[in-house]
Amino acid sequence: MLNLNQPEPRLEGAVPTWKILVYDRLGQDIISPLISVKELRELGITLHMQLHSDRDSIPEVPAIYFCAPTDENLGRIGQDLQNGLYDVYHLNFISPISRQRMEDLAAAALLGGVVASIHKVFDQYLNFITLEDDLFVLRHQNSDVISYHAINRGDVKDSEMESVMDIIVDCLFSVFVTLGTVPIIRCPRGNAAEMVAKMIDKKLRENVWDARNNLFEGEASATGHYSFQRPLLIVLDRNVDMATPLHHTWTYQALAHDVLEMTLNRLVVEESVGRSPAGGTRSKTRAYELDNRDRFWCQHKGSPFPRVAEAIQEELEQYRTFEEDVKKLKSSMGIDNDNEMALSMVSNNTARLTSAVNSLPQLLEMKRLIDMHTSVATGILNAIKSRRLDTFFELEEKIMSKQTLDRSVFETIGDPDCGTAEDKLRLAIIYFICTNMSDAEYGKLEAALTAAGCDLNPLIYVKRLRNYTRIAEIQSSYEGGGTKTVSMFSKLMNQGSSFVMEGVKNLVVKKHNLPVTKIVDELMESKQSSRTEDYLYLDPKQLKHNEQMPKNRPTFQDVIVFVVGGGNYIEYQNLVDYVKQRSGAGVNKRVIYGSTTFINAKQLLRQLSLLGQEAHSKYPEWDKARVCPATEVIRARRELTQVEEILKEKRAEQEIKRKYMDEQWEEARKQQLQLRQSFVKFNTLVKENVEKRERAEQKIKEENERQEKYKREIEELEQKLRYMRDVRDKMQRYVGEYRKYQNYLDRVVNETNEFQSINEIFNRYETLVEARQALSDHQDRNLQMLEDKGTEIVLF
Repeated sequence: MLNLNQPEPRLEGAVPTWKILVYDRLGQDIISPLISVKELRELGITLHMQLHSDRDSIPEVPAIYFCAPTDENLGRIGQDLQNGLYDVYHLNFISPISRQRMEDLAAAALLGGVVASIHKVFDQYLNFITLEDDLFVLRHQNSDVISYHAINRGDVKDSEMESVMDIIVDCLFSVFVTLGTVPIIRCPRGNAAEMVAKMIDKKLRENVWDARNNLFEGEASATGHYSFQRPLLIVLDRNVDMATPLHHTWTYQALAHDVLEMTLNRLVVEESVGRSPAGGTRSKTRAYELDNRDRFWCQHKGSPFPRVAEAIQEELEQYRTFEEDVKKLKSSMGIDNDNEMALSMVSNNTARLTSAVNSLPQLLEMKRLIDMHTSVATGILNAIKSRRLDTFFELEEKIMSKQTLDRSVFETIGDPDCGTAEDKLRLAIIYFICTNMSDAEYGKLEAALTAAGCDLNPLIYVKRLRNYTRIAEIQSSYEGGGTKTVSMFSKLMNQGSSFVMEGVKNLVVKKHNLPVTKIVDELMESKQSSRTEDYLYLDPKQLKHNEQMPKNRPTFQDVIVFVVGGGNYIEYQNLVDYVKQRSGAGVNKRVIYGSTTFINAKQLLRQLSLLGQEAHSKYPEWDKARVCPATEVIRARRELTQVEEILKEKRAEQEIKRKYMDEQWEEARKQQLQLRQSFVKFNTLVKENVEKRERAEQKIKEENERQEKYKREIEELEQKLRYMRDVRDKMQRYVGEYRKYQNYLDRVVNETNEFQSINEIFNRYETLVEARQALSDHQDRNLQMLEDKGTEIVLF
């Protein structure tokens, strides 16, 4: 995207295309954890600005826009197009832009006459924030709309909940479009996680089975991570474990998030800069970036804080050693003295000098990292010492792991020198969640918290949540945890250190899996467990929707864990440790952790307080339970026994009915078989009769055609016969009329003896007729000649 959506040039030293980056607040949140300002410059970004800031026109420079397709952002982009701020526009939208908004943007471009200047419009599907290679969050700014409070508040409307779920699902869909893979989905039933899982399953299914707009067509070859096996998406609700996000932690990254409120890999530390004229301490704040480019951070972010302090001291000693070596080199070469002998010694120690010069940037970077982590660790250490966080951490670990407590919870809450009211409230809530507390103990706990100045609303909400959900199941989920105290920072005590660790316990945490990690392990390895046996199984690639687990339980190498309602670095680091433990021996496990928002204990308590206020105001006094819990248990057991008796009777009755129904079904099957056989015979007979009838009809038809033909022939012959009879009668009449002539001629032949036959008479007759005709013609000619001669004589 930053290279104008073109492949990056592979030639070293290639000059990039200089350009401007314009983003909104969401785009800034997405980019800032991934790319530093230096890297932006290397990619050719000379200037990066907020979309809604005042910007001057910069002609002949391409501009890259990276923002959400909201009406407000599109309106400002339309103004930029009409004002012609830049030469070329590359519009990259974080989430897909709708057709209507695209048409509005096109209308603005037409109005400004800059249609040709818009080179590309991309839907980037980057509606999430990547904090680590295996860690993402959906929102940072405006995260209240998808917060734990927004999802769990009692007066939420259906339309509001659907809007919240749509935002979460759209962001989660962008994650899988970026990964280029379609996961198999598992989730618990009856909470927000089920809603998210079913909605993302529907959205993925619609896209996978859409032949025209399938974003996962190249799934097998688009990315290298998930080429051979599909990943598993585990959607969990925050209520599955409410103790962990409130737990005082002991690792570097989680402490930075809890104590220094690190957000988007960035934190602010207050540093002391000396004494003021009035005698007080002057301080200033400094911001630091902690990301994967920091070698020390990558190596120690999951380490316990005492080990981090020792590692910083070791780095500092190593740096001092390098510094001393450089000083000795300068001294041995006489560089401090400006004389000719120093110059001659330089030529003899060129290799050593070159090595020192080449290592100088590394030393400067090491010094910068040491100073930064020293400042961060000092800020954390001050909070640990002032709030006694090591005491809270050790006590909470023992509560959750069911160990014997060295000091009671009530004593810690009542100690005015131990922590803040917020720390004591966190301890009390964890104690309430992880123990079976009587009403008397709960009343005592409320009284202790009230005396310590704590807000009771979070505890009120957690109590109601525990009564109506299965939050109590986590009481057995922390088995295997605990801490132990080792020698008190021997390295830091024996050597000069910038960390004054006196009074802080060097606690070593025993490796154990948190509830979320245990769920991941059971689902990843397809283990049979009461904790996950009723989890839904959703596969978007299956054409037929089915929520049941297949018979052949598959195992998974890649898992995406998504927590609805807020995540934390404690669970993330626990999953990282789990992956390191399970990987090896040719098995490469990968787990990605994500959540709607990343919240620390302070932010979660604030949301729980709002929910507690709503619950306290919503439910009147008479709605609260007044009956003794033991009485309720007895009554519940009595009702359970009655229901079981009724159930036994129903089962016996059902067994009798089932046997009767089986007999009826057997009789029905026999009758059906007989009916089928009769039907087959009748069908055969019908077919034979139909064939016979068809043959008979064909013969009748042929016979009728022959009869018609013969009738026509008879009529023709009868007509000929009548004609011949008429000719015969006519000939007989002729014979009768001319017989007298026959007789006369016969008599002439017989009597004259001149002729031999009648034919000779006819021949004689014809000859005489011809002679007479010739004589007549000759006479006519003579008469004509005589008349002609007479006429001539008269003329003369």
